[in-house]
Amino acid sequence: MSSAPITDYTTLQAAIIDWSKRNDLAGSVPQFIALAEAQMQRRLDSMDGNTQIAVTIPGAEPDANYWSLPADFSQMNFCYIDLGLGQKQVLDQHPANQLEELNTTGRMGMPQGYAIVGLGGLPHMKFDRTPDATYTLAINYRAQFTPLSLANPSNWLLREHPDLYLFCSLMQTAPYLKQDARLATWAAMLEGSPDNSTPGIWDQIKKMDRQKRWGLSAPKRRPTTTIRDGYSRRLR
Repeated sequence: MSSAPITDYTTLQAAIIDWSKRNDLAGSVPQFIALAEAQMQRRLDSMDGNTQIAVTIPGAEPDANYWSLPADFSQMNFCYIDLGLGQKQVLDQHPANQLEELNTTGRMGMPQGYAIVGLGGLPHMKFDRTPDATYTLAINYRAQFTPLSLANPSNWLLREHPDLYLFCSLMQTAPYLKQDARLATWAAMLEGSPDNSTPGIWDQIKKMDRQKRWGLSAPKRRPTTTIRDGYSRRLR
């Protein structure tokens, strides 16, 4: 078995062939990696994938209460309107049906809340009211990682967790090769032992992420207060 480190798309493919002990899989390995990436995109929740952007939302225009989210958007963390001089207006996220029940979409003014909705097959922010002016909106969200390819040989996930990439890809080889026994082996590497005595890669990543976010202390919940329009905000 090769001892070369997994550092990019090419070395990952070589490792998959080595671990599967099948030299005839070279043509199928890119598909195994792509399937593994689809699974990881759905399951991964790590602050390493967070990004923040600042955008300008126009005001007093048709459909101005809708704004198209970035193509790599996966999940919203928080967003706020930058009022300048260090002042912020934090926007609350609501389910789309609750936004309709609040009956604010016919109003104009500075947005107070939003919902994530689908529009034309793409995720959009729908503000609770049409912006009455041009605002600068800061959006912090979890971004999908960029899939590997010859043109994009590495990404942050492969650099941080090459073992996750390897064993998620090997999970895809087992059904293809009809190796049910190997499926259990790869799953144990990812999920850990049945008695939880040995944590799997997924649990290790979650633990690392919690430590990055909170250190050794547990997060503390802040009290909430209800203000106008039925919004519930955290006290600061």
